[in-house]
Amino acid sequence: MLVDGDDMNEPIADAVRSILDGHIVLTRELAHTGHYPAVDVLQSVSRLVSEIAPEPVREAGTRVRELLAAYRDQRDLIAIGAYEHGSNPVVDRAIAMKDDIDRFLKQRATEPSGLHDADAALLALVENDPGYDPYVSAPGQPITDADVVGDDAWPPPEMAPGPSAIPSLDIGGGY
Repeated sequence: MLVDGDDMNEPIADAVRSILDGHIVLTRELAHTGHYPAVDVLQSVSRLVSEIAPEPVREAGTRVRELLAAYRDQRDLIAIGAYEHGSNPVVDRAIAMKDDIDRFLKQRATEPSGLHDADAALLALVENDPGYDPYVSAPGQPITDADVVGDDAWPPPEMAPGPSAIPSLDIGGGY
């Protein structure tokens, strides 16, 4: 859905978002900085994530969103050098991990990324967070290779790739 002037509170856009199971928000701000795809993770929502992603992947996603939110809240102070290191441990971690998070969120049009690769990269990113305990994903639950690829075949048979009514996009070129 393309919203005129990026007004996410426009009545039709607001009504459509309320009935969808999720939405991905692309922003001009990210695109202008060369960040592709220009997905604004903090504005994008999925109501089905708890049904389709393993717990460790959901936890890792939550941690990355927490760091992005902390950085966004303090970005003006950080930009002018007024943020005092040590005043907020979450913001300190967000600053330390900002480049790694941005690298994870960027992808060239010619760069393929599968579900397992993306999940593994997300878990690896979070393991580099100085405030993250790599041996515990959820309270008392160790992270294993099965958390990345799942104990059973993924995707489950009912979600297996097959013919789609949606034509594939060939955007061609690169960024």
